[in-house]
Amino acid sequence: MNDAPAGCTPDAWGDAPANLASITGFRIVMNRDIEVGEKIQFVATMTSPVNANLIAWNSVAMAGGVTENGKVSYLLPNEAPKVGINVSTDVEVNKTVARVKMNGNEVVRDANGLPETIESTEAIMPGDHVLYKVNLKNHGPAVASGMNVADKLPEGVEYVSAETRICQDGATSPCTGPAYATASYDAAAGTWTAMESGILDTNLNVGGTETLYVLVKVKPATEGATITNTATLGEYDQIDSNKKNNTDSATFTVGGTIAGTIFNDADASWTFGTGDDKPFEGVTLRLLDADGNPLKDDSGADITTKTDADGNYLFNRLPLGSYKVEVVPG
Repeated sequence: MNDAPAGCTPDAWGDAPANLASITGFRIVMNRDIEVGEKIQFVATMTSPVNANLIAWNSVAMAGGVTENGKVSYLLPNEAPKVGINVSTDVEVNKTVARVKMNGNEVVRDANGLPETIESTEAIMPGDHVLYKVNLKNHGPAVASGMNVADKLPEGVEYVSAETRICQDGATSPCTGPAYATASYDAAAGTWTAMESGILDTNLNVGGTETLYVLVKVKPATEGATITNTATLGEYDQIDSNKKNNTDSATFTVGGTIAGTIFNDADASWTFGTGDDKPFEGVTLRLLDADGNPLKDDSGADITTKTDADGNYLFNRLPLGSYKVEVVPG
């Protein structure tokens, strides 16, 4: 208590506890009278508790006594004034999209029971199932609650299902932990109710993650369409200390196909007929770019296909653009 008011003993603090977080209050005792009209100011710097929601309240009370006829009469404490500290924290939004692995018409699920996605440069096609992931990450310094995310599905996809997972320890991001049944996604309204508001101990911990998984199916006749989905975190119980990371988007462009028939045009009509025209089965064709360079798949091999018994061939999952097809001698 150096530079303290007159009557206070300098350096009279007791030993500090090993863990300052255990302090819930302190008392100041003055060993002299306070003169009429005298003002004494005491300043203490403090932070709100990590688990505080909305407003962290701090109060102070004063008690005193007066000596009359050699006896001390003590006054009862006055009504404690309160000071509220608005709690702030930083919740980041991240959104991704990927094609889902299928077994026939069934979605393949991983060991965590979530749809398994495919890491590939191939284009997404009409009829494909894709998975949107909307991830909330609480960077602190306080817990977060009352979170709602606007996430309206775009034209071109059809809603299938949704679920929320929560990882209070932030073990995985996006979270693959236990399901959080209290959260809900309204596809019609485009709203994810991620965390309830104003309920004691119902919040996302510092460092925790919460992830919404939305399974959709790409609609027919969407070839060439660029489909963008955006998620935006609204106001929540705490003061948002960084609103720049409240919105994120995920985009994909639906691909197309190149198909045709290889046949012996016996009548030189340039069209495939049922007369003397005979299809060629097992012919290998190579896909080229507009300049005639062979295109490669994810493994680095040339993109090729073979004709079926009817002479038909198909190159699938192609980004829209200009291509050439050549017959590979063999």
